[in-house]
Amino acid sequence: MRRLPGWMPSLLRQINWGCTNSSIFESQEDSIETFQSGRACCRQLWHFIQELPSNIASVRDALPPHMDAARLLLSELADDERIYQKLFIKQCQLARLNPQELALEVPSPSTQNLCEVMRTFCQSGNYQDGILAIVTAELAATAFCRSALPLFEKYFAACGNSYSEKEIEEGLEWLHLHTKPHTKHALWLKRMLEDLEQQKSDQLPEQVEVVLHAVFAFLGCPSQEISTKKDLSLAKK
Repeated sequence: MRRLPGWMPSLLRQINWGCTNSSIFESQEDSIETFQSGRACCRQLWHFIQELPSNIASVRDALPPHMDAARLLLSELADDERIYQKLFIKQCQLARLNPQELALEVPSPSTQNLCEVMRTFCQSGNYQDGILAIVTAELAATAFCRSALPLFEKYFAACGNSYSEKEIEEGLEWLHLHTKPHTKHALWLKRMLEDLEQQKSDQLPEQVEVVLHAVFAFLGCPSQEISTKKDLSLAKK
């Protein structure tokens, strides 16, 4: 039976902690703060989402021949993320943002750091760094969407009179899709991580820690032990 690495439970616990302590989810579901928080998140998250397909494709293209499961998973993820970009635009439109506004949005320091960390790991040519970065980011995205979806569903149920049912449904589809389990992807993920031969240790790999702390900063979590500056220096090793 294939098993996930010994460090995976710790990663999942920390990701859940990050979502629980994120400033994004502090507001009540029927308040205008929920809308404003979601809008601000959309404006910043677009920078990350815009780069994700090419980051994933770069890691896939650096894989050695024996990494079949990784190649299957990363190829499908790269294609999926291009589709998800269009759905995210719908979500931004639900937040009353248009593509022109997104294009002009300046990334915050935490957004810039998250994008730079991912770019550094994924485009370094070191496929192991890239795989660990992508796994961390994808698991964080799933947890984020599972926390955000109920909040915004309740908000639009209470305050969505100015929207059509279709607008709300299409606008929340990006969140919906990221909350659904994907059995095929889970199997490929296990095989991919097994091929990395990092199964035994319970300690988070350095690459995972760096991405995780960048995610925490983006989510507005309480300060972490490892600073943003140190995280980025580790990514550039």
